[in-house]
Amino acid sequence: MAKKRWLTVALIVALPFASCGGFGAYGVLKVRWARGQVHELCDGVAVGTPIAGLEAKARELHLNVMTIAPNTPGAPHKEGKILAWEGFVFARHFCEIDHDGTTVLAKHTSSLD
Repeated sequence: MAKKRWLTVALIVALPFASCGGFGAYGVLKVRWARGQVHELCDGVAVGTPIAGLEAKARELHLNVMTIAPNTPGAPHKEGKILAWEGFVFARHFCEIDHDGTTVLAKHTSSLD
């Protein structure tokens, strides 16, 4: 009977550690996946190429996408932007593509760790 009680106590104590470990492992895997997806999008874009289909490609890669049209009133910049990102909690990876409405002007990746 005492052996069963110790086993129960050990399981109760170990359960929070096991669940936190699983949560942490999921986070690490999700951030690595997100980095790969973001870099796949940005690495596949070249300056001077058309922007047609970039937003759709980002969505196919399961990235979050925000698009700003060029010359938007009140925007702090003249060029348009396609911002694609994904991550876990505060660890996010971004692909920012600047465009003039038809062609890519610049691109870069960044991360928020």
